[in-house]
Amino acid sequence: MRRAKMHPLDPTLLSLRDDERAFFVAQTGITEDDALRQHILRVQQLAYAVAPYPCIQRFGFTRLKISRHPEYREVLKLATSGDGRLLDLACCVGNDARKAVADGWPEDRVWATDLHADFWTVGHELFRSSPETCKITFVAGDLFDDVFWDLSRAGSASAPNAAASVLSPHLGTFAAIHVGAFFHLFGLDRQTEAARRCLALLSRQPGSIVFGSHIGSDTAGSSLGSLPHLQNVESWTAMWTEAAGDEALISDPESYAGAKAARGNRPPMKWLVWSVRRK
Repeated sequence: MRRAKMHPLDPTLLSLRDDERAFFVAQTGITEDDALRQHILRVQQLAYAVAPYPCIQRFGFTRLKISRHPEYREVLKLATSGDGRLLDLACCVGNDARKAVADGWPEDRVWATDLHADFWTVGHELFRSSPETCKITFVAGDLFDDVFWDLSRAGSASAPNAAASVLSPHLGTFAAIHVGAFFHLFGLDRQTEAARRCLALLSRQPGSIVFGSHIGSDTAGSSLGSLPHLQNVESWTAMWTEAAGDEALISDPESYAGAKAARGNRPPMKWLVWSVRRK
C-alpha cells in the first residue's frame, strides 16, 4: 500500500462529542477544555508524522467507533464468559481498545495490533500511559505478511500473552475482533484474505464475533480516491461467505450515510456497519 499523501493539518476539524470528551478527560486527567484540545492537537502532529493518513488529519483517532457499534453491548458480555480475549485490528493509537477496557473488558485480555508500532507509542503520549501502566498487549505487524503470520507456530502459545511478536500462535483464541476503517483500504482479494485471517483468529465458540465499520458504497466495486474497492451490503455478505468456506456464519451488515462522515464540510459517505458471528 503506497504512503498516503500529506495534507496540511486543520485544527478546526477537531470537535469532540460529549462521550468522547468524557473519555479523554478520564483517560488523561486533563479537565480544562483548551488544555485538552491543545494536547490532542500536539499528539495529532506526532501521529501524522508516523503516517499521514486522512483519518489522522480528520481526528479519527478521537472517535469511539467501537462503542457506537450496535453490537457493542453484546460484545462486552463476552468479557465475562471464560477467558475470552478482544483484539482491536488496525488499532492506530489504541483509542478503541482503551475504550473497551474503560467499559469493563479486563485489560490483560485486550490485544491490539497495527502496521505501525510508533502509533502505539503515540498512544501512550495521548493517554499519558506507559508500557508499565497499560497492560494491553500490542503486536506490531502486517496482517498480510507471512513473517507476522507464521503458521508454523500456530497453536504454540503456552500462556495467554505468549509470543506477542506474531499473531499465529493465538489462532482461535479471540472471542471478539474489532476492525475499524481497515477493509476499505484494499482490493477485493486482500479484503477476502483479511476476512479469512480474522476467522482464523476468532474463537470457535458459538457467538464469537468479528465486527466493525468502514466506508462502503451503493455500487459494489466502486472506488473513492485511494480506496480501490468499496462494497455494498450484498457484496460484503458474499465475501464473508466465500471466506468462511463450508462454515455457516451469521452476517449482519448495515449501510447508512453516516453523519460522522460529513464532519469537516465533507459530503456524507456511505458506511458499512457490520458483524459476523459463529453459529
